[in-house]
Amino acid sequence: MPVWTEAIGRMQKRMEDTRQRVGSAYPHWADPETGAWTTTADGDWTGGFWAGMHWLASKYTGEEKYRAQAAAFAQGLKNRTAVDTVFKSFPLYFGAALGAILYDDGIAKELALAGARSLAAMYNPALKLVPLGSQAEEGGHVGNIETSIDSLHAASFLFWAARAAGDEKMREVAHAHASTIIPLHRRADDSFIQSSTLDATGRLVKHYTPRATARPAPGAARRPGASCFPS
Repeated sequence: MPVWTEAIGRMQKRMEDTRQRVGSAYPHWADPETGAWTTTADGDWTGGFWAGMHWLASKYTGEEKYRAQAAAFAQGLKNRTAVDTVFKSFPLYFGAALGAILYDDGIAKELALAGARSLAAMYNPALKLVPLGSQAEEGGHVGNIETSIDSLHAASFLFWAARAAGDEKMREVAHAHASTIIPLHRRADDSFIQSSTLDATGRLVKHYTPRATARPAPGAARRPGASCFPS
């Protein structure tokens, strides 16, 4: 028996249980004591993981129901494409691009590319990166001079989109973003600080960790994840 078989089976059961609890909404986080889910209508930044789990489950099991559910959840993310946040790379990669990668799903591909074009348009050449944006899911530290190591994922998403669309300018944005974000947040011991504030020229003003002294939100550790099935 493959080492992951039992774990995958347990995740499938958890998916079924979660779907019965949330219906057509997107699970955002659950209370660890009661199991009650807080949901979102448009996916927020975590909804793409829920769609992604269904794309991966479909690929692993061959069951069409998962693919149909994944496609529906992907389309429900369409309002995320224009949101002013670098973190839209997460829902649109796992929720939509994954459908294009695994199934060559044209509708999911176009949704993902629309989000990638919007993301690339946020690029600030003076900073040489895509900033967090005014609607970033980052508490109070948001805006066009704020950045985070978490935003490195935007480069992966844009590299995929550049290849899928044959867009060299988008590839350049992805390269510049990654080339800036990594050294900006890398510390001398090769660990990474989470966040940074820059000035208008891209000079570092300060490093900080937004949640260093804050207690985790209730149930924050229990979120839908997309790394549960092999691709």
